[in-house]
Parts: sequence; structure tokens; C-alpha cells
Amino acid sequence: MKLLCPRVITGSLTALNKGAVDWGFQGLIAYGCENIVVIVEPKIVQVIQALEKHRCAVVKVKWAKENYCHDLASSYNLRLASADVAGHIFVWDVAAAVTTAMFSDGNRPIQGVKNEKNENVQRQP
Repeated sequence: MKLLCPRVITGSLTALNKGAVDWGFQGLIAYGCENIVVIVEPKIVQVIQALEKHRCAVVKVKWAKENYCHDLASSYNLRLASADVAGHIFVWDVAAAVTTAMFSDGNRPIQGVKNEKNENVQRQP
């Protein structure tokens, strides 16, 4: 039996980050750390990406579901939505660390972020 050493992912959190975590279909974990979205590879417990665009504390994160077949020529597109306490929602291309969309309804608080069952995802060539 192999014993594992406990590992810690560092980062300062605020009480507003509570619940801002999602484990994606591809095995990556995304969580809010102050106003940054952190992406972790849990197998090696290593931060692989930090997404910095929010000006306020991140309160929700949600991985997008993939609904089409993949092969070597058509790889997974890592998309993630994140929301902050000021009511801004960002959609991220995680691999490139860029936002692909931003939504806001004034400064209303975000109640939740959800993927729709019948979402229509179109791939860009």
C-alpha cells in the first residue's frame, strides 16, 4: 500500500469565494481565489492556469460541457464561465487565458451559473 503525502494548494481566499469551485469533465478543478480564477490539475496538484479579469471577488465558476465527438484533429475546447460579486460573468478560453464573452446586468448579484441541456455549441475552424 502506497501512502500519499497531503498536499496543499495555496492562495488567499475570501468568504465570498465560498462555493466558487467546479470539477470539470476533463478532470481539472477551477476555483475562485479572491478575484482570480485558478485552474488546477489534481493528479499532480499543480496550478496550470490563472485567469485574471475580475475586479471583484469570484463567487461562481462552471465548466462548459462538451457535446460533440473529439479526435486528434478536433481536440477539446476548455471553456469556463466565472461570475463575480459585482454581477459580471466572463466566459473563458482557458488554454489561451482570454475571455470570449462578458455579460452583466448592472451590478445585480449573481445567483448561479448553469449549463443548459440543449446548448448549441458551434466550433470555429
